[in-house]
Amino acid sequence: MKKRLFALLLVSCMLLSLLPAAVSAASGPMDTIPKYDQLVDLYNRTSDFTITDSRSYYFYSSVPEKLRDQWSWKWKIQVKGSKATPHIFIDGLNIEVSPSAKTPAIEINNQATAYLYFVGRDSTLQGATGRAAIQKNRSEGTLYVLARTGTTVTCKGDAKAAGIGGSYEGRGSEIYIYGGNVIATGVEGGARIGGGCWKTAQDMNGINAAHDIYISGGTVTANGGYNGAGIGGGQYVPAHDITITGGDITAKGVYGAAIGGGRWMHGKNITVTDAHLKLSAGRLDNASDAAAMGYGDLVYQPKEPVKDPSVATNDAIKIGSKKKGAIVWLKVEAYALTA
Repeated sequence: MKKRLFALLLVSCMLLSLLPAAVSAASGPMDTIPKYDQLVDLYNRTSDFTITDSRSYYFYSSVPEKLRDQWSWKWKIQVKGSKATPHIFIDGLNIEVSPSAKTPAIEINNQATAYLYFVGRDSTLQGATGRAAIQKNRSEGTLYVLARTGTTVTCKGDAKAAGIGGSYEGRGSEIYIYGGNVIATGVEGGARIGGGCWKTAQDMNGINAAHDIYISGGTVTANGGYNGAGIGGGQYVPAHDITITGGDITAKGVYGAAIGGGRWMHGKNITVTDAHLKLSAGRLDNASDAAAMGYGDLVYQPKEPVKDPSVATNDAIKIGSKKKGAIVWLKVEAYALTA
């Protein structure tokens, strides 16, 4: 045990040099990432862990190596309260809450802000029924997800929830993802990164729209659930102000846009620069009329003329490069908006 603690302390001294470049270049509190104040071993812990302060934490498991592939923790890490702005380092955790637990694997609530750093071993997070893996909705602050280069985090939302973002009847906004390898998956209804599922159409300018989602660098895979976007809104949820800068992005909507609104909803103010994109809205798979970037399925009726085509061009979708002289290559499949 002493050797294990010594190794963890040694790693704490090295982490600043190991974090992705996007972290040190980011503005705000991430400029000065503190050493962690508390080491938390989740192996044999049988209750939730709640954080209400702004200290730094290192979560790991001392599970024996021969049991690591079979072991999972069944509770949640919760960041709670307007005074909470913790830095949380996660190393090689498999958190899989019970489907009936009604909780996510990691929850940010009551106006809290959290910085999640995935380092060391790969991690997998699974939310309960109707809950996201990393959940942030209602009146929370800002969620930052930062994966170290070479570390993979897989976030699995359950039915009608996002992988990272909103729960069932929850919104997903003000989410920042940097570097590493981030995989967001789920079942149906929710976006993979962004909003959860709703029963009725939400207003683009309302509190429940998915908005202010930023992705910078790394490799991000976000394949939407049924009626949800890959990145953006879930079922009946519009999306706006999505910014992607650099990185390899794979996103697929299933009746939702790959990047943008969920089914029946628009997506607007989407900007992508210097990134490699692989986007699919599922037209060949399920006859969806969702856009790769922008609106979800059934926003337009494909066999009917659009009376005012400007409604599509007003979505303000921009793809380009900030590098002087760079060539932007696009391979697209387009359909007429007018007869």
